[in-house]
Amino acid sequence: MYSRIKNVSQRFYDLWMRITGLGENIKLRPINFERPWWAVITGRPFLWVFILSGRILVSIFITLVPQIVGFIIEYQEQSYFYILALCWIVFELWRYVTICYFDKEQSAISYGVQHYAYRFFLTVDPIYHAMRTSGRLFAKIERGARAYENILNVFTYELLPVIVGICTVMVSFFAINLKIGLISFSFLLVLSVFNIFFILLNAMAFEKKLIETDDDVKALNMESLTRIELVRSSFASGEIESVVLNKNKLAGASLATAWISFGTGMLVTRIGYGLSVCTLGLYLLMLIGRGEISTALAISCLSTYLFGSYKIMRIGDKTQKVFRYLVRIKDLFSFIREFGIQSFPVLSDEVDEIEIPETDTISIRAEDLHFYYTKKAEIFDEHTLKLDVKRTQPSKLYGIIGPSGIGKTTLILILGGQLRPTTGEVTINGLRMYEIDDNARSQLVAMQGQTAGNLSGTVRDSLLLGLPKDKELFPDEKLIAVLERVGVWSIFKEKEGLESSVGEGGMNLSVGQRQRLNFVSLYLRTKYFKPSLILIDEPTSSLDEVSEQAITDMIDELSCDSVTFVIAHRLNTLKKAVGILDVSLLAKDKELLFYPHRQLEQKSAYYRQLISGEILLGE
Repeated sequence: MYSRIKNVSQRFYDLWMRITGLGENIKLRPINFERPWWAVITGRPFLWVFILSGRILVSIFITLVPQIVGFIIEYQEQSYFYILALCWIVFELWRYVTICYFDKEQSAISYGVQHYAYRFFLTVDPIYHAMRTSGRLFAKIERGARAYENILNVFTYELLPVIVGICTVMVSFFAINLKIGLISFSFLLVLSVFNIFFILLNAMAFEKKLIETDDDVKALNMESLTRIELVRSSFASGEIESVVLNKNKLAGASLATAWISFGTGMLVTRIGYGLSVCTLGLYLLMLIGRGEISTALAISCLSTYLFGSYKIMRIGDKTQKVFRYLVRIKDLFSFIREFGIQSFPVLSDEVDEIEIPETDTISIRAEDLHFYYTKKAEIFDEHTLKLDVKRTQPSKLYGIIGPSGIGKTTLILILGGQLRPTTGEVTINGLRMYEIDDNARSQLVAMQGQTAGNLSGTVRDSLLLGLPKDKELFPDEKLIAVLERVGVWSIFKEKEGLESSVGEGGMNLSVGQRQRLNFVSLYLRTKYFKPSLILIDEPTSSLDEVSEQAITDMIDELSCDSVTFVIAHRLNTLKKAVGILDVSLLAKDKELLFYPHRQLEQKSAYYRQLISGEILLGE
């Protein structure tokens, strides 16, 4: 039975997707976070005039229905009911059409905000992500995108009809009787002003605090779950759970207090509205007694008042929602503007297509480099690297060594187009690395970072990240052969082979297994793109001797075709290196030079200590 219902619901979904014709063809609204938040909505004014016209006219019509019905009954004209029915159908059809346009535009804006916020964080310079938690980032994106959806919903479907209904009541009452209009206007004005003032004060007092506590909860939750291995292995589960509990308690207390305060304002409004209904009813009875109005007119007036103004008790609620969503939208815009900058292209639509030149010599330049994470942590100060290597040179392997924290990884990231130097220029074969996009960079450079990780998915997904998902280019046999080479195929063969699941960050693999999986991905990308430069950061740091030798042999193979810079965990990895750069020498030398082993031994005290075993590589 359940399967039949599920099948019917799927068919119903497919039917409506075909009817609307949207599918993947819906166009998301482009979002520029440097512009005001409201520019997203006002970018298509004629569309919004059309959409809101449907809501306004229908609200006026519905509010006046009690008076229209009272008029028809008083004059006893049956034909007027046919006209009323026809008008009702026309207005509802109009509303339906405007709703369709509204829903499409609302979705385009909401998911446009979500996509272009994600796009910003994807393309902003990686250095700005270092001191931010992913949980806080995703919380703000989700909250901001949903706030746009909600603010449009509340204003269009809830707040606007209330305002139009109240205004319609006022105008119609003034047209019937000046005193009735003045009494009704006075009641509704006082109630509206009090309700809106109290609710806005409540929102201003609580909303920013609610955002802060919600950010804290989500940031801590995500970080503790994505670092679950560290938390559990440190036996800190109880400590983390206690901190999370306290954060949730604080968030819950703030939210509950905000709603209690809000409820108090609503209580006063409801009592005031009840008194206004009774007062207006007494006045209408007095007018009936004087013979100034008929009983039918009095009933229609009171019905119109109730029908059109009852929602005034919720006008504060709607205003609060609009204010809350507005604060959340502005919070996202402010967060993005203060987060960091994109100082170089990343995606293909940001630069013109560039043709990669074929050269006989691989030329690598990093001139007048200046870079610091903070003013107290300066890494490079007008340093220069110049290296020209013939493609015919048998081995193009070069090592990078130096004490921990001295700038080896930073150099790799700068050469690979990940960290733009404060000043200076990086070029490969004459192409400026910070004026091309990732598509062009992938054809010039292949990288493997120091931290081994991956996106969630299958083994195949991990291996082919950044590559075409084409089985003709990458048949199973080819992928399995490379996995066997690095000694990890047996792990997946016993499971589901290339379709074995690899969790987010590779948490279901050991560090060494993740490291080898990452290296296979690098190896495949290098074979496919044939880049001029390969950058590898400590590829064997977590491997045994057998696995290390397999990786070293494959690095030697890759270095036959591409210049390969390797930050080594062990000197054995660099035994075939043509030259070695000792970053510790940069304190005196402004030029980054790769020295042959014997020459470096004469020049570097650090290298001599490594050879003698006095210190270990990276210390």
